[in-house]
Amino acid sequence: MKPLLVILPVLLAASGSTPVGSVPMNDPAYEPVKEKLVRQGVPPAFVDRTFASDRIAVEPGVVTRFQKPYEKKPYAVYRKLFLTPERVQRGARFYHRHETLFRSVERQYGVDPYLLLSIIGVESNFGEHHEDYSVFNALYTVVHEIPRKSDWAVQQLVEFLLYCYRDDQDPHALYGSYAGAFGYGQFIPSSFNHYAVDFNGNGKREPYNWDDTVASVANYLRQNGYRRGENLFSRQSSAGKAVWAYNHSENYVRAVLEFRQLLMDQINGK
Repeated sequence: MKPLLVILPVLLAASGSTPVGSVPMNDPAYEPVKEKLVRQGVPPAFVDRTFASDRIAVEPGVVTRFQKPYEKKPYAVYRKLFLTPERVQRGARFYHRHETLFRSVERQYGVDPYLLLSIIGVESNFGEHHEDYSVFNALYTVVHEIPRKSDWAVQQLVEFLLYCYRDDQDPHALYGSYAGAFGYGQFIPSSFNHYAVDFNGNGKREPYNWDDTVASVANYLRQNGYRRGENLFSRQSSAGKAVWAYNHSENYVRAVLEFRQLLMDQINGK
């Protein structure tokens, strides 16, 4: 059953074809987000149109997921969510289809291809699972319903709308995780803006393009301490510490490093 959507009235009337409604002017997301975006050169009309959409909703499922994150489960339970025989086999097939890409990224960034494969497998099951909630609505929900994370969510909304404006994306058409992470690499918006790269040279950083995704994950790891050519994969290695930067969860780091070994063994026939 799909999660219940609590549809909010929305701000201001928008021009063009975007469906519109009305909203109280004290919306805790609209005002700070607009102020920050306008300071960075985003036209006020873009922000107004975005917040005038009738696709804006508070998603109760987002709150539930923040209250009960997978990362807090015992490792034996957490591991079963990701390190399955089926996912290992899918990962091996995925690697063989994209081996040229992984090796090209390895040459440029010096990051182990099996570690990149593992992260992508845990994050989105090699592209199979990456769209639970509207990115906008997930972050909007946090602003409204989780006060302790409201400032963080406002900043992530700003980063997300910066990306949408600069890359001509519909802010209500991108879907991701309950925390607003999106794309095959599941970057939160600030990380995407800072670390995503245009690896295929088409002039865009595309969250649903494998060339850009694999290289962007590699760039993230390198920028967060991964030593070029690292061949140790313990928690205290540069690889382990960079994976921790990707997701501040010991369960996550442990799963990624274990999954890397399983994938490598499968690919190499061990």
